[in-house]
Amino acid sequence: SRIEVTLHKDGSTVTVSDNGRGIPVDMHPKFKKSALELILTTLHAGGKFEGLNYSHSGGLHGVGASVVTALSDQLLARVKREGAEWQQTFSRGQATSKLKQIKQIGENGQAGEVRGSGTTITFHPDADIFPSIIFTPELIAERLETKAYLHKGLSLTFRNEVSGKDSRYHYADGLKAYLAKLLSAGDKKAIIPEVFHLERADDPPLECVLTWTES
Repeated sequence: SRIEVTLHKDGSTVTVSDNGRGIPVDMHPKFKKSALELILTTLHAGGKFEGLNYSHSGGLHGVGASVVTALSDQLLARVKREGAEWQQTFSRGQATSKLKQIKQIGENGQAGEVRGSGTTITFHPDADIFPSIIFTPELIAERLETKAYLHKGLSLTFRNEVSGKDSRYHYADGLKAYLAKLLSAGDKKAIIPEVFHLERADDPPLECVLTWTES
């Protein structure tokens, strides 16, 4: 329900954090690697190919995470799930450390169970591959806003440490809010005030929003 994207002060390091279930860390019996390592280093090993269907899914077909790992000279993955926190490092598509459990300190300063769940990925693009590794904040903000429209109710926060500005995107009406934005941005007047809205929760789910304008 919540994703935070942080562009750090160097302008080229990014952290993406969510409050989901956390990427699984169990060992895969066939590959003798953790699910986390497989997802971050192997093409088509994402949840959509493992039967772990998501209500919100806006990425590529199982290649996004592994491609980011391949194109990063440094990547740190941290996972919180089932009362524990795990960590592993990667570089240029390969694991550079073993998956290890991090000792968690509770609120009272004593070792205790990790609260909550989720995955946090911090990565730095490989300067040997890209002519420039400086991110464009405006493009990040634009992409996050679009995702928020497509996945209604999802809260997306962009923390830009370069400028010191935080932006939050959350649209309870989803595509209906996006249509309203298109109408206002294009200076188009709708013929009727009510929009046509169709939503079906079957598999695959379907949502459609449309209206008629004077143009």
